[in-house]
Amino acid sequence: MASLQAFCDAMRWAADSDRVGYSQADRYSLGPGDFFGGGWYNTDCSALTIAAAQYAGFPTGWATYTGNMSAAFTANGWERLPVGVALRAGDVLLSDANHVAVWLGDCLAQASIDEHGDIAGGARGDQTGAEVNTRSYYDYPWDCVLRYAGPQDEEDDMRPADVWEYDYKGSAPGGNMYNCMLGMNAKLDALTAAVEVLADAKGVDSKAVVKAVDKAVRDKLAKIKVSVSQ
Repeated sequence: MASLQAFCDAMRWAADSDRVGYSQADRYSLGPGDFFGGGWYNTDCSALTIAAAQYAGFPTGWATYTGNMSAAFTANGWERLPVGVALRAGDVLLSDANHVAVWLGDCLAQASIDEHGDIAGGARGDQTGAEVNTRSYYDYPWDCVLRYAGPQDEEDDMRPADVWEYDYKGSAPGGNMYNCMLGMNAKLDALTAAVEVLADAKGVDSKAVVKAVDKAVRDKLAKIKVSVSQ
């Protein structure tokens, strides 16, 4: 099934690797089965985006270049949205006539230009470090945003900030952990009371039982390592 994370990972790999260069004359040397491979490849903006989408399990229809990407993608589960929508990782920014890039969540990934500052291309692989690249958002200008709306893999991409910002019972950010701990303490107090009642009913020393349970819990917790950062 399709995975936005795999799509973004493939685009980022191509941008960061020196194995993928730019050439419209050799644009199909990077296929969907070549991502994360050890060969040397060339691509261009549309061929890279289409191949990465196919690698990640997305249907791309008859898409072959920027001019037919919108029609082919939207016929296969993608939505054409106006420029200016809040971007999500995996969104495709498209200029129908000229260029395409993919938003990774923190930057754009794109195939830009060959090592000669042209489009014909030379040797396979990135000779300059910028033939395929990541960069901050810019307005090409884009004509639309293509966003996949069909079924996809569920991905656990929770960040520490998501935990920090989660609104637990109306608490302010940062108070969540404190409030959760208060809730845990209340539950532990209730369990302690239950243990004491059961111990008294059995005619045993309730304090000794609670002490033994408390030690067992503390020993278990001592082996758990938790790291939380904002």
